[in-house]
Amino acid sequence: GVLPDDLAGQSTRLVRAGDRIFLLSSALYELDPDAGRLVRHLGPGDRVGDGIVEPLHFAAADGSGVVAGDGSALYARDAAGAWTRRPFAPPPAASSWPEPAAALYQGSLYLLAAPGEITEIPLDGANPPLAWAAVGDPA
Repeated sequence: GVLPDDLAGQSTRLVRAGDRIFLLSSALYELDPDAGRLVRHLGPGDRVGDGIVEPLHFAAADGSGVVAGDGSALYARDAAGAWTRRPFAPPPAASSWPEPAAALYQGSLYLLAAPGEITEIPLDGANPPLAWAAVGDPA
């Protein structure tokens, strides 16, 4: 296959959830292996809830769905394919790194930001983000 023209020259990363593979650039795509193509799910200019998506900085997936962030909001996609938007200001360490590593685990998003801080963001919206680990923390 061929990457879409809007991916040329962009930094891209793969995100895997079970047998699903996503490609992240400024937008989020999913590999459709049967059709041999990428399907665009979310990207700059899309309207989700009461906001407009900016270029995406990170994404993570697990069996429950996909989460992506653009620096001002988190976007979560449920198993039915519907997106929701939640305003989100990344913690200072994460905002200093334009493309933090991200993972989903047991209902929380974890961001690894330079110089090595891990922030836990509960996706239920009921609890604030918390510094889960920082450089120098005992193991």
